[in-house]
Amino acid sequence: MIVCTLGYEELALRNGGYPTGYIITAMQQGITKDVPFKLDENATRGQIVKLIYNSLDVPVMQKIEYEDRTEYKIMDGK
Repeated sequence: MIVCTLGYEELALRNGGYPTGYIITAMQQGITKDVPFKLDENATRGQIVKLIYNSLDVPVMQKIEYEDRTEYKIMDGK
């Protein structure tokens, strides 16, 4: 959900889709930094809080659609 909220869903899909692509994308963006997790276990409240906290430093990616093309722009600091 965090990856999608930040606009990185397309990148996650290109990285392999659910769940691997989303995890890879979250790792690349630093969302999972210092958050130990296992895929076969539920996340704890503490882990969720840390993921949300880490996401505050991730720039939002905006999808811009033109008539015949789509671009993705990282809105770093804007």
